[in-house]
Amino acid sequence: MAAKKRRKRRRNSRTVKPIHKRKRKLLKKKKRPHRKPKSKRQRTVADQRPKTIGYVIPSCDISGGVAVICQHVNRLQARGFNMVLISMDQTLNNIDWFPQQKVPIITLEHASQLHFDTVVATHWSTAHPTLQLSADRKVYFVQSIESRFYPEGSAEYEAAKQTYSLPFIYMTEARWIQNWLLHNNGHTSIYVPNGIDETLFHPTEHIEPKRDKVRVLLEGPILNPLKGMAEAFRVVRDLDCEVWCVSSNGEPDPEYRCDRFFSHVPMEHMKHIYSSCDILLKLSYVEGFFGPPMEMMACGGTAVVGNCTGHEEYIIDGHNALVVPLGDEEAAKAGLNRLIQNPQLRHQLTQNGQATVQNWRWDVTIDTLFRLFS
Repeated sequence: MAAKKRRKRRRNSRTVKPIHKRKRKLLKKKKRPHRKPKSKRQRTVADQRPKTIGYVIPSCDISGGVAVICQHVNRLQARGFNMVLISMDQTLNNIDWFPQQKVPIITLEHASQLHFDTVVATHWSTAHPTLQLSADRKVYFVQSIESRFYPEGSAEYEAAKQTYSLPFIYMTEARWIQNWLLHNNGHTSIYVPNGIDETLFHPTEHIEPKRDKVRVLLEGPILNPLKGMAEAFRVVRDLDCEVWCVSSNGEPDPEYRCDRFFSHVPMEHMKHIYSSCDILLKLSYVEGFFGPPMEMMACGGTAVVGNCTGHEEYIIDGHNALVVPLGDEEAAKAGLNRLIQNPQLRHQLTQNGQATVQNWRWDVTIDTLFRLFS
């Protein structure tokens, strides 16, 4: 009998769990239910707001560099960015010479009170002020190696050169500038080449009918010696052609040969001048991308240019223009006279130039900027 009771107790001990084990099981944490990711509607307003991008410019004066910046900011604004132009010039806040300019312009003092997603320096003089602004990212848009604008060793030369060592994300419009930044400062840079705006530059009606003589256009600020305007006037002095000139800074000297002169021309009117002429003579010593020859091609003309930096982006000697050695006025005179005397060659270069500009549109560059600023 006693043995039977002992066997029964052993069976019960095997089937009934101890109290301390039962409590441990009850105390186990329950698994958290799976949470679905937030829908687009549940995202915060900060995630959905448009990015604010500020481009810092030295002034609102007419220049090729500011025209390129206006292309950037207006096209990016059309794609949904909140764009702002920040002018270091306290007296001018209007860029009425650029058509359909809709981006607001504020002063540097005003910008210093704001926060930006990205700020962009656009000239060596804007680099340090841009670094002082409040922004998540800071970009340096290098449009030329601007230290070359000044005598080597001068204060301006050293100040401009020093900016290329500053802590920016670098982007540039020309391959030669990319190579310079990499070789001299170790910077890799984003390539954002200039394009041609076909709404602004295309063949159109002439300002006045063309005469028997070939019409040559000289374009550039006369008072800037790096643009080679004095050399261009010397080249055309004895040639059998009509001479027109466009300048945003300075007027032709009385001894210069000039049949018609235009000053401070709004960009939307330039196509009429280009279309009224046959050949652009451009003898700059320093350029970044070298825009005017492309604008001339788009309007149905051709060009004679010096082989300054930037021409190699799209100009091919003997294919869509004539290229002469830098500073060689005799070579420039011979090349220009060759085109004046050879209408067949002039026509061939013009046709090839119009084909060239088809490969240079703004969309690809704006796509790159969109990805960068997003």
